[in-house]
Amino acid sequence: MKEQNAAGAARFSEWVTRKITAEHRAVVKETQRKRELIVAEKAKSRKKLAKQKPAPAIRHHRPRPEPAAKKVAPPRAKTPPRFALVPQESAPTSVPKPTEGAAAAAPVTPAPRVDPRISRSSLAEAEISKRLKDQVIELQDMNRSLLDIAQRAMSMAAKNAQTIG
Repeated sequence: MKEQNAAGAARFSEWVTRKITAEHRAVVKETQRKRELIVAEKAKSRKKLAKQKPAPAIRHHRPRPEPAAKKVAPPRAKTPPRFALVPQESAPTSVPKPTEGAAAAAPVTPAPRVDPRISRSSLAEAEISKRLKDQVIELQDMNRSLLDIAQRAMSMAAKNAQTIG
């Protein structure tokens, strides 16, 4: 029985192998034919592409925007001239002398009454001290106004820095 089964199995496997081989050869021939057709089509398209001009090189996917026009900065504010702490001979002529401003701003007052008990030198000293006090007051007012201007300039600079930053 074992011999018959072995002989039958050999015949059966041989028949199956022949059948698979024949089918396999048919499939292989078909795929080979399709492959040749595909290769021929690609060769045609390569020839067409070779005849065409090359496409322009695209460096960017979208065009870059044109640069924006530069903003014109507003003119800088002019600071008032500083009083020079040098002798008046070397000071520029455009800077007013502190004594000129004090004389122009000082109101005209009548001459003080002369007291016979007070000497002329003490009157001169009193007049000079009064003029000096007036000049000090005027300089203090100018100093306050300059400080106000500087504070406004600093606050404007801080606002500009905040808007830019």
